[in-house]
Amino acid sequence: MTAFSNGSEYDAWSANWCRRCTKDDMGLADEGVYCPIVTNVMVDNEVPAQWAPGTDDLRDRYHCSEFEGALA
Repeated sequence: MTAFSNGSEYDAWSANWCRRCTKDDMGLADEGVYCPIVTNVMVDNEVPAQWAPGTDDLRDRYHCSEFEGALA
């Protein structure tokens, strides 16, 4: 099963999960720090074991077991 059918689906989901996670690599990419889960998804486009099924809402399609919410 493919993780996302297009980039827009990934963008909607990652904005809700990755961008709110303390493990998000967007701010550290210049330092060579990358989330290995997202890296594998980008290469293989397969749903990783860390992602459980979520809801039909694109923003909540998967629930990542490695998610650590950033404090507001």
